[in-house]
Amino acid sequence: MYKFPFIIALFLLSCSNSYIEEAQKLEVQGKYLEAIDYYKKYANSVNDKEKAFDSLSKAAKLYRQLYLCERASEIYETMSKNYGDNPKMEEARQDNFICPDYKPSKNLRKIVYGDSQSLGKNAREVISFSKSDDKKSSGTYVLYAGKRILDRGNISYYYQNFDLISLKKNEKRILVQYPLKKDRQWQDNKKKYYIIGYGMEIETKAGKFKGCVAVAEKNNDIDFRQVSYYAPNIGRVLTTIESKSKKNRIMEIISYE
Repeated sequence: MYKFPFIIALFLLSCSNSYIEEAQKLEVQGKYLEAIDYYKKYANSVNDKEKAFDSLSKAAKLYRQLYLCERASEIYETMSKNYGDNPKMEEARQDNFICPDYKPSKNLRKIVYGDSQSLGKNAREVISFSKSDDKKSSGTYVLYAGKRILDRGNISYYYQNFDLISLKKNEKRILVQYPLKKDRQWQDNKKKYYIIGYGMEIETKAGKFKGCVAVAEKNNDIDFRQVSYYAPNIGRVLTTIESKSKKNRIMEIISYE
């Protein structure tokens, strides 16, 4: 008399396993949107709160990789509603705000910047990362004028609350403040900064970068501004001097690995 419930449970378990296996396979193939669907199906079918939470977390992170922050936010809201007591929920809430992630990726080893006019012949900055993970990327920088070294020291990037911070030679600076919002302003080291746009595509010597954010340094005394453009998982990719009618490229990313 207990055979049918057992068979149904076995069938549901088989379906759940097929969903997660298909999700993982599609993710490896780079078919992220399809993988997300299967991660969500698995979360809805598995009778294990921890596994369901982890599956939804993977779906949300894939949305973040695609810079689909609003869709990721919807999943995080579901996670908070249904699994708010999960000890990993606090980290998930922070991930919800930090989208896209403009910190240099833990996989980056080197970034080379050069002046846009000579593409690095006149001025160049080389950042080499020696220690990086999901929380912090650290290394050294060397600034050149031609072949002559002008400056060198330690540099690191990390998050503090919802701010992306750079620490360069003990000088701390807020690069981007989350959540992203046009005209969001903050003050740092007696300078004022504000976001003038995001979701932008920027082309440099190193290639095209999608999902970029533009952060301007505000100065009411002059009619031009310095703007830094940051790309997801890379960081700064372009610096310009802009006025109402003109944009001059100053420094840009030449290569990275």
